[in-house]
Amino acid sequence: MKMFAVSAILLLLTGCMASMPNQITPATSNFDGSKSLTMAPAFIYESADTWSYAHFQLGLFWSSKFKDSILITAKLPNDIRNINSHEGLQFNVDGKVTKLSTDVVYTQFDADVAGGRVYTESSKPFSVSKQFIQSLLDAKSVKIKLITNKGALVGDFKADKPGAAIRGFKDFMQQFKKS
Repeated sequence: MKMFAVSAILLLLTGCMASMPNQITPATSNFDGSKSLTMAPAFIYESADTWSYAHFQLGLFWSSKFKDSILITAKLPNDIRNINSHEGLQFNVDGKVTKLSTDVVYTQFDADVAGGRVYTESSKPFSVSKQFIQSLLDAKSVKIKLITNKGALVGDFKADKPGAAIRGFKDFMQQFKKS
């Protein structure tokens, strides 16, 4: 019985690890040999305070076809909202505000059922340069605003807490430099 319990726990942990925030996944296309890096979306907390909440997540995607461009995916887990295409993702980097827009008109909505519960999410990609990602990591202060049809959500990129996106961004850029 103990062996079964230990095996079940290890299986659950292994399953959870497959979709952990900040997980970096490199890949090579069997079709054309292009390389890609994906960072699973991770949390943007309201602040570095102990009890602050994470309303949204950011993930990253790069392909060798993009050269120096990287896609930031803004994601709202367990929420259905339209993310604005025009200036929908904004960064205040050490006092300098950058407003990102995307050519992607429609927000992607997904739903999944597990254990009798429906899980929803909304997401939209925004293109930036590798230099912009590096500027986020090098800055002293980075606040992020995500504009949706239900209002704005604001978070602190530098809130380095468990599952925080800043950790994945650092790992992503290290692997990107090796690609």
